[in-house]
Amino acid sequence: MKVMFFGLILLVTAFSSVSQEIQSNGFSLTLGNGWSVVNTNKITTVAANEESEQVIILSVYIVPSVEKGAEILAEMKSYLSNLNEQLPKMELYSQLAPLDVQTSAPWELVAYSGPNEVGHLVAACLGTNKGVLMVSLEGMGPVQSAIPQLKSVLSSLNHNET
Repeated sequence: MKVMFFGLILLVTAFSSVSQEIQSNGFSLTLGNGWSVVNTNKITTVAANEESEQVIILSVYIVPSVEKGAEILAEMKSYLSNLNEQLPKMELYSQLAPLDVQTSAPWELVAYSGPNEVGHLVAACLGTNKGVLMVSLEGMGPVQSAIPQLKSVLSSLNHNET
């Protein structure tokens, strides 16, 4: 699992369609205005917002068993908890912990702040019987404003049984 950081913002200029929802493997999140899907593959959908200089990534790992799902979720939590080792300029702002707001799912959230609090990376993970999800919001601006923004997006999680 590699985190794409800040580089995807440059892809936005080639896309003009506005997307208010992103989807991956039957899961969807509502974003709001100004977002454009810039990349999709079997696991991940990436959307960017040029105006706010942010990228949001939804990754859904479909798992063959509960045991494999628990293993992937544990690896994901470890990865998210130690991102500052892979991205040394990022400082841990808040440790991986259960989301402190009412949502329909038990998300766990971690936040990192860039140098001089200019950039942010806020990520959340969730294990379900339908798959393991990771959502990250990356971009410019203070981490303090990115956390509530991601919490709002996470509360819109929907699963379509198709």
